[in-house]
Amino acid sequence: MFKVHIKKLKSAMKLSALLLSITTMTIGCGGYQKRDHLPANTSPTVINAVVESAQTNDSGSDTGKKDEKVKRIATLEQLYTSKHSLEIQKKGQDKSNPASELLSEKVKELLSMAELKEDSKATADYDYKKFDYILKFNGAEDILVSMDDQTYHFAGEQKVYKLWGDSSRFWEEILKDEASSELSIKGDTIEMMQQDYQQDLDGDGQTENIRLICVKSNQPESNGKLLLKVNDSQATFSERMDWATKPYHTVNEAPKLSFISKQGEKGKVIIADFSWMTNGIGSTGVIGTYEYKHGKIQKTKFEMPFLKFSYLQNGKVRVQAPQTGFTKTMRIQQNELNDFREFSEFDLKSVFKNKEGYNPHPLGYTVKDFNGDGEAELCATDFIRFQIPPRLGIGFLYTYYQYRKGAFVPVKTILNPTYDENNISQSIKNQIIENITRVGPLNIDAEKIIETWFMPNEVYTLEKIRAALAELLQEGVLKQKDNQIFVNY
Repeated sequence: MFKVHIKKLKSAMKLSALLLSITTMTIGCGGYQKRDHLPANTSPTVINAVVESAQTNDSGSDTGKKDEKVKRIATLEQLYTSKHSLEIQKKGQDKSNPASELLSEKVKELLSMAELKEDSKATADYDYKKFDYILKFNGAEDILVSMDDQTYHFAGEQKVYKLWGDSSRFWEEILKDEASSELSIKGDTIEMMQQDYQQDLDGDGQTENIRLICVKSNQPESNGKLLLKVNDSQATFSERMDWATKPYHTVNEAPKLSFISKQGEKGKVIIADFSWMTNGIGSTGVIGTYEYKHGKIQKTKFEMPFLKFSYLQNGKVRVQAPQTGFTKTMRIQQNELNDFREFSEFDLKSVFKNKEGYNPHPLGYTVKDFNGDGEAELCATDFIRFQIPPRLGIGFLYTYYQYRKGAFVPVKTILNPTYDENNISQSIKNQIIENITRVGPLNIDAEKIIETWFMPNEVYTLEKIRAALAELLQEGVLKQKDNQIFVNY
């Protein structure tokens, strides 16, 4: 009898502790807040669930084991491990409504199209109580979504996620079934997010309204489509793409629009690009280029430059780009050369003469002022290879373009060899070209860029960086303008 009373007492104590530990939210003029008790109007269903939980956890309590508090999900990685029911509460409403299973999955897809804000000052100054929508996934901390800056965070966490674009349209399309109170989105397609731009594209002195929009089919696990809209004209940039940046990456560089001036003409050209993750290579770049004329979007022609290859001897290959007057002798890595000689039936001279297995791989695209003339240009980065098999890698090709008379014209070619850990000087040169292409002009104080590189400082010393820079300047690959280093063209 004594043991029975002790067991009931333990259950009552656990029930009280559990009731006190349940977190609920209130909405007031002060923003989102947490409470550490059940509100007065808690439904009997919730109370019964709490009682059952306490009784279930009591089993085996006389063995001396302590209760362990169940930790609620507070990261996207955990949220994506399994399906979770969802309730959504809009600011100003006194309660949440259940979302359909399909809407729940679409909301998770939307959350995945985001990046974690790394700026410590921005996250320190962030208002963690603000929200427009509260997402209540079963077993997870509340997720507070803010429309003014398109951010969200898990309640109680100091990590802020920035959505790719404006998601207002997505939330506005959510409808409630009056009979069941269930939330859903109707229609065949869903506009997930968009990015807005303002540019004078046709040179008439009036700015155009430009939008890059991600739409998805209103079906489970559907791939996205990227649409480009200029005023009332529309074009499809990417017909099909699997897009996620959190908690895992399928997209490397998120979709974006850039604009470059037409040389000798009025107006600008639209460049749309993104890159997705590729096993073994790193990324695959996708590009679309467009003009806006007579009220309509028109696709423009973009091609990588024509390259000519000639095999010399001892693994050496001459590479020429006639459009830019470029010529350079490259060396095939010894291990790839050995594999080719052992396993391939082809002759090296015929391979390069006839471009057998020639399969250049686009890695990505960048729009910046590369030569310091105050105008943005386009750079395409490609990995030049021959897939015989086995693979023969030639190097990384950087082609810089200007837009002239309705076409993209190559104006500069740089070809860097593949990475060789035994050639530190060339590795530094490769990093310098990559930094200028991806980040922008290089400050003459080379010491400042060491921290942006992945190699340890004892390998990339300041003396070695300056020596590599001097060689690139002497070779005419780069040029110095004031206190900055640019590509020479």
